[in-house]
Parts: sequence; C-alpha cells; structure tokens
Amino acid sequence: GLNSTMVFQQLYGYYVAVNANPTGMTTPSTSSSTTSTTTTATATATTAMTTAASSYADGQVLLAGATDVWLSRNGGTTWAQTSFPSVAQIGPMAISASGMNMVVCGAPIHGGNTVPYVSTDGGASWTSPTLPSIDVYDGVSMTADGQTVALLGSSFYESTDAGASFVSVPIPVPNPDKQLMAFKLSATGQYRLAASETAAMWSSDAGQTWSNITIPPGTTIYDGAISGDGQYASVVGMPVSIRTSDAGATWIVDEVSSGWVMSMSFTGQYQVIGHNGIFVSSNYGASWTLTNSPAATNSIDSVAVSATGQVQLASGDPTQPYISTDLGEAWESLNSAMVLQQEYAYFVAVNANPAGMTTPSTRSSTATTTTGTSTTTTTTSSSSS
Repeated sequence: GLNSTMVFQQLYGYYVAVNANPTGMTTPSTSSSTTSTTTTATATATTAMTTAASSYADGQVLLAGATDVWLSRNGGTTWAQTSFPSVAQIGPMAISASGMNMVVCGAPIHGGNTVPYVSTDGGASWTSPTLPSIDVYDGVSMTADGQTVALLGSSFYESTDAGASFVSVPIPVPNPDKQLMAFKLSATGQYRLAASETAAMWSSDAGQTWSNITIPPGTTIYDGAISGDGQYASVVGMPVSIRTSDAGATWIVDEVSSGWVMSMSFTGQYQVIGHNGIFVSSNYGASWTLTNSPAATNSIDSVAVSATGQVQLASGDPTQPYISTDLGEAWESLNSAMVLQQEYAYFVAVNANPAGMTTPSTRSSTATTTTGTSTTTTTTSSSSS
C-alpha cells in the first residue's frame, strides 16, 4: 500500500500527472497482472533531477496537488513535497515523457486568476512564464518531449519553447461565447483536440487546419483526451461522448462513456473516465467497467494514465488521490502519503514513457461492465485564420 508515503492535506482535491515517453518504443512483451515492475533510467533521483538528459521509465514520475505539489519518482512508493511557489490552490498539471518537464497551474489567491508554473529540471525549480494576458488557466497538455505546451484559459494558448512563453492561437471553435473545455495534444503534437462546452475541433496537421466534430444536440462537453499516437481520441461529455479510432476520419457517438474527465494510454487501449466513480476500459473504449475502488461513488475530477496503462491515477472532490498499478483493476488511496486538504479536489499527473515498455496483461474484473451503443459521424473541414 501507499499508506505511509505522504502526509495528506485534507481540505482540497488533488490533481495528478504522469510522464509519457514514446522515444525508443520496442515490441511489447507480456507482463503479470498482479505485479508491476518498474525501473528508473537514472542512478539516483538527485542526479535525474539536475540532469536535463535524464529520463524516467514509464509511470515512475507522479504529481499530485491541492495547495502544495507532491512528487514521486518511484511510481508512487514514496512522495516528497516540492519547492513549488506558495499558492492558494493547485490546478491542472502535465509531465513530459522523461519526467523532467512539468507545467502546473496554480492560483495565488483562492478563486482568483491562475498562473502556470514551469519546471525543466524535474521539479527542482519553478518559474512563471511570459503570458499574453491575465486569465484563469484551467487546462494544460504537453508533447512527449515537453517542448510544445497547450494552455487553456478564456482562449487557446501555445508554447513552443518548453513553456518559457505563450502566444494566443486562433482555433475556429463554433460558439466562441461558450466556456472552453479542452485543448489536448498527441505525443508529437501532430494531432490536436480543442473544445468548448458545445463544440469540438480536430487537427491532424499540428493546428494548421481544423475539422469540426459533429456534436449531438443537448450534449455538454467537459473534457477531451488523445492517445499518444493520435489514433484514438475522445470528446468527453454528458449525456454522451464522441470518440474516434482512426485519427479523426470518423467519430462515434457513445452513449455509455460519458463523464467529466478522461485520460488514455499511448496506444489508446487503456482508458480512464472520471465521473461518479472511476470507469476503466481495456479495449480502446468499446466497453467500460466501474471499478471497485475506494472512490467508487465519489465525484472524480482528475485522471492520468501512463503510456502502457499500467499506472493510473484518479482524484476528485472531496476525495484524495487514488492509484492503480495493475491497469485499473485494483485501487489504493494515498491517504497517508501526503497531508491531504479536503476542501478542494486534487489534480494528478503521471509520466507516460513507452520507451522499452512491455505489454500489460489482460485485466480480469468482477465489477459491472457496460457496453455502449454507437453511431458514426464524419468531420467537415475548416481552416484556422
């Protein structure tokens, strides 16, 4: 268990993140469903923290935060509080595949504007980048190398210098008066997903042109997710979600995989949705299982999945972070690993690094599994200005 690795602060919900690194991917081999063996690519955490060339194995670097940012470099076995600037509340976060580049949004004043903080040394130090405007930044996505960062506020923002500076990017999402909900990148940044509450757009050429995704009337969009290779993506909403399995050529309206937040593995095979509980899929989103986790009926507001899908994180309000190291089958709370503050939801992130990854074994679960009905829709093209 993870029952003595952190001291949780139980006032705010946690956000979490994990690193995903497709560099040097090899043909997967079978791994055990009951044992998750991971290794780091550096001799010590100190060396890796100060060496830009260092790279951690898949699912080794985890972030979680509500008012403080906590970091694990060994897959969640132990945690340490980072030197993150003092803020009132932590928001969304992202980690590069190597685990060295990180972006975490934080609000200096509770309920006020948020600021993205950037680390390029594995969390040893943090800086605030040059921003085009004061805003509430409540979404962040990153390419595997950490060089391109997508930031979501009242507009869409992008950095091509590892988060040192950002510029506003024109994405022609219909109904621009609606709140923006998602700005997601594939591992290379070639595939991109942008969405507001009622509309969504898809790009397969790094944002040069965009296609409109048909959204059923009455659907409210909450989030989006893209697999590392860009072949699978989902627009997550209520009462339905919309997903693609062919890099955006067609989109399927799924009546079951609805929710608030979503993350998926590098190939898209393993997916997690947060709603009233944690829902997992091991067949590219074709069917979903409500997990028998400690947070089975809690509101889940943040999820993260490693490249192989072996390591999965979830958290919400008023719950604490939870971790699974067996493809989402069994979940453990991090209730003694940090000082949890349970007034706000925690955000989480994990590094997704498929370099040399092995294929996880098939999940076996006795939890209730549901399969959705679907219809196929196509996309229509439009170019951004």
